[in-house]
Amino acid sequence: SLLNSINEILTTAIVVLTASMLLYNLSRNLRNRVARTSGSVLLCVTIVSMCDVLISLGPSHLTLENIVRAQWIGIAFIPAATFHLSDALLATTGLPSRGRRRRVSRLLYFISVLFVIAAAFTDILIKPVIRGSELVNITGGGLFIVYVAYFLAAVITAFINVQRARQRCLTRDTRRRMGYLQFAMLTP
Repeated sequence: SLLNSINEILTTAIVVLTASMLLYNLSRNLRNRVARTSGSVLLCVTIVSMCDVLISLGPSHLTLENIVRAQWIGIAFIPAATFHLSDALLATTGLPSRGRRRRVSRLLYFISVLFVIAAAFTDILIKPVIRGSELVNITGGGLFIVYVAYFLAAVITAFINVQRARQRCLTRDTRRRMGYLQFAMLTP
């Protein structure tokens, strides 16, 4: 009970912080590519955390299933948004894409759309576990392992891109900040 309460408080705090950071970034730096792409990562985290908050309210099993499926909007787009952010950081440090990273980024967003469609309308990515007339849990479907591979490939590539951007930084403070970003990219 105590751990559940702490979890709910932390999840609510994450929603407030990420939504605040998202609104701040978009209101102050709309022309900055890094701010826009970090906004997409923040939006994904906000969606996932907001759905967690809604789940903690104890909705009916049908509503719970719909919330979990909606949560996959954020979950599916996090790898693409993370890669897109790493591309923007590389471009900021003076290594713009010659079209390859941009095409990969678009491909990753397209794949994310496919995962959202699979999660929302089918049971091949996630499937509900129902006992009697109640939803007990959500488990991974046959396509879930493909999502895990997609997630790992995108996040590892983004991590490598940020490392490349970090090495291109001119000052120690900028390299340190880039290191913080690199660590933060592992958290979603």
